[in-house]
Amino acid sequence: MPDKSKSDGLNKMKVVTSGGLRVDYLITPEGEAHVGLPGGNALYAAVGAALWTDQVALWARIGANYPPEWLEHLAQRGLDTAGLVRLPSDQDHRTFFAYLPDG
Repeated sequence: MPDKSKSDGLNKMKVVTSGGLRVDYLITPEGEAHVGLPGGNALYAAVGAALWTDQVALWARIGANYPPEWLEHLAQRGLDTAGLVRLPSDQDHRTFFAYLPDG
């Protein structure tokens, strides 16, 4: 049986986002490169939901190498990170974006 004590906080949330937490790399229309940014669909959805409520939680798996300072930053901004499960091994999930001047 699952340990429900770990998810009690999630039961009190108005919004729980589930998906991936990634490392983003992007190039702006002006050609500026930004590397190693926190990203992923679960994070973007949570940040969007936080515009309407302060009861938002993330539910995802992260690798052993996911930067702890990113998690601290999310928690400091009011996102509940109790639903994140750190895997015992490193994970390498990167997403690359290039925004072109012509859209």
